[in-house]
Amino acid sequence: MLYGITETFILIYCFIFGILLIYKSRVTNAKLLGYIGFVGIGTGLIGLGACIDFFTILLTGKNMDNTYSLRGLLGFIWAPILVGILLVYIMAELLMPKLKWPLVTLSTIGAVIVELFLFLDPMSSLIYNYPSSPGEDLIYVSYKIGSPAFFFMIIYFLFLVIFCAFGFLYKSILSTGVIKKKFQFLSFGAFLAVGAGIVNNLYNLEIINSITFSIFSISCNFLGYYFFYLGLKEEPEEPNLRPKKEVKVAESIFRLSKKPAQITEEEVSISKEKQICLVCKGNVVKIIYLCPECRTFYCIKCVDALTNQENACWVCSAPFDESKPVKPFKKEEKKEEIKISEKPKKKSKIKK
Repeated sequence: MLYGITETFILIYCFIFGILLIYKSRVTNAKLLGYIGFVGIGTGLIGLGACIDFFTILLTGKNMDNTYSLRGLLGFIWAPILVGILLVYIMAELLMPKLKWPLVTLSTIGAVIVELFLFLDPMSSLIYNYPSSPGEDLIYVSYKIGSPAFFFMIIYFLFLVIFCAFGFLYKSILSTGVIKKKFQFLSFGAFLAVGAGIVNNLYNLEIINSITFSIFSISCNFLGYYFFYLGLKEEPEEPNLRPKKEVKVAESIFRLSKKPAQITEEEVSISKEKQICLVCKGNVVKIIYLCPECRTFYCIKCVDALTNQENACWVCSAPFDESKPVKPFKKEEKKEEIKISEKPKKKSKIKK
């Protein structure tokens, strides 16, 4: 009962949260936020087989028909495509944009191989733990240790831990300010997503009990995708101002849409020492722009964007393109609102 309720809650939560993220990504034009929405939906659908089995028992008093191993396929076919491929795409976009398509191609090939094993021979890829009392307990399914499908899913897990969780954490150490916070949120989300997958398989292998599973599974799914949302959503410059954005997810990386009100000496020194772009905090190892006045590092994409806006270095205000006018950054002054406390009195008419 507890396992069925937990899987049902996670399915509903992930589906609703995923739809909201997809909608918000369309409104804000943040495509990576939409991909996380699909990942959330895929995570919820992993428990689809358990939910159908649970409601079948409640309504009929029997377990669902397991013809062609439908119980296992309904849950496990979603993970390689909606979770594996999309998480690899998001990781590559933010950490290794130059290797994005090779990584996504390898991930897609691995996902297709897993799907083929699941469909062609599910009994050899999955373990089915049938209840001792049919109609009273659920059918628990997990990957069979040593099977090809299990091997490829282990690779996915290791990839998510090493490159996503620790990769985002390492990127946060190199970054500062809002960008640092964004990568920290993504790292926390990746760790919790991996934790949810581990806990789910441990329960299906009857290693942990129902209470432990429910607490950890709900916590990991709820907090994990909320951290992904915090990491990829756009941030306003001020809490009460919605139209202007301080951080946008565009062209594969986080970008500041305009110069911050203050740039610290620490940010400039980190940019020079680590050779990272002052604007997007990305590595600029091969193609770089070095300010001729202050020797600050910029990537070419950020220089092109700033040339069309301010055309001035964020540190020394030297022009990027001398043939174009320089528009130095000016702090926006808050306009005082004049409040009229009383309405003007109407002039009384004098009767003659």
